[in-house]
Amino acid sequence: MQGLCKRKYKTLTLLAVVAGLFYMLQCLSIFRLGELSHARARAWERTNHKTSFQDNEDEQILLTGRKRIVDGEVRMNNGLDEADLLQSRHDAKEDRGAPLKFAEEKHPTPVGAGKGNKREEDETSVERKANEKIENVKDNTNDKSNSKLSISINLRGVHSKDKHLYVVGEDGQFACLSDKKTRIPPQRVNDDFCDCHDGSDEPGTSACPAGSFYCSIQVPGLPPQSISSSKVNDGICDCCDGSDEWAGALLPDSIRIKEGEKLGAVFHAPCSDKCKSIVEIQRKKQLTRERGQKLQRDYIKMAVKDLPNPAKRKKYGPNGVFYSLSKQCFRLRDKAYTYQVCPFSKVEQQPHSGSPTNLGRNAKPVSIEKGQHLLEMVDGDTKLCPFGRARKSKIYMLCDVEEVLLKVTESELCEYTFTLSTPAAC
Repeated sequence: MQGLCKRKYKTLTLLAVVAGLFYMLQCLSIFRLGELSHARARAWERTNHKTSFQDNEDEQILLTGRKRIVDGEVRMNNGLDEADLLQSRHDAKEDRGAPLKFAEEKHPTPVGAGKGNKREEDETSVERKANEKIENVKDNTNDKSNSKLSISINLRGVHSKDKHLYVVGEDGQFACLSDKKTRIPPQRVNDDFCDCHDGSDEPGTSACPAGSFYCSIQVPGLPPQSISSSKVNDGICDCCDGSDEWAGALLPDSIRIKEGEKLGAVFHAPCSDKCKSIVEIQRKKQLTRERGQKLQRDYIKMAVKDLPNPAKRKKYGPNGVFYSLSKQCFRLRDKAYTYQVCPFSKVEQQPHSGSPTNLGRNAKPVSIEKGQHLLEMVDGDTKLCPFGRARKSKIYMLCDVEEVLLKVTESELCEYTFTLSTPAAC
């Protein structure tokens, strides 16, 4: 028993010693951690002390900038412009250099402490940059407000006299020309989709079936050059400058019409600018017209001399200008026939072998058709004509300094069309 008690006490004593050692180790660890925390706190305090003055200045700049905004200079959203002010402040400090920055922050000097104070100059620079930032915000706001007014509309296919109609309204929308209630964004004009019922939003594409496309170049002295919208980008050059084929669509060779074929020369995309040649042709026509008008005076003098009665001269056009043609006959030969045209008297078709056929023996008064002088000769022969209809001839007279029978075509069965050039038509 006594041995057991001794052994028990020794064990308890050993445990007590171990517990005491463990407790001392714990106390020593806590003490070391406390010293480390205290050292870190002192280091953090020293670091924080260096930047405290900068934070105060930043806060002051924010308050100053916000005060300007509230006073009505400009409205800033979500603090973005305050951030710009801070960036200006930081940029100014970087320009001064690191050593000066550290000295200032370590020993701050009140603003206004002296005329030559570097601090005051820097603050003035920061103030100036902040004001510049605010002015830039003002300018950007004005630009955004004016951007709606400067939105342009694609005017492809619009005639020059109608361009003033294609404008953006106060609401930033384009109104259809015949339906002002239908309004669309200006970006949807000429976007190849028909939004307006009158097709006015697609003057330069083929999207609207009822639209018209006006060529970019208009030849002086000619009617406005326009085509149906369905012909835009179809591979055939309709405008002399080729502006109707702006997409460069090409036709397959199998359906191209070559020059010299029955249907005549057709120009295909890619188009070349032929406006200059047309202008030159127009210039020559104008010169011819001027010369022909001088010759007209002799024609009118002859009519007045032979037909003193104005009522009789009326049959031969204005002032009897075509009366001289009644004194002449013109011939034209083709592969099968020889045609003889005696204006106001008769028109005949003479085969190379056989008797002639009368294509018109009675003249109607000269009229105007499609901008040209027209003489109709009616009551021709009825042989081989459907329903016993009499043959008739239409003689179109073109301005030229010479009198020549240019061509003849049978436009319909038993109806013939002639082209005759004469100064009387100038």
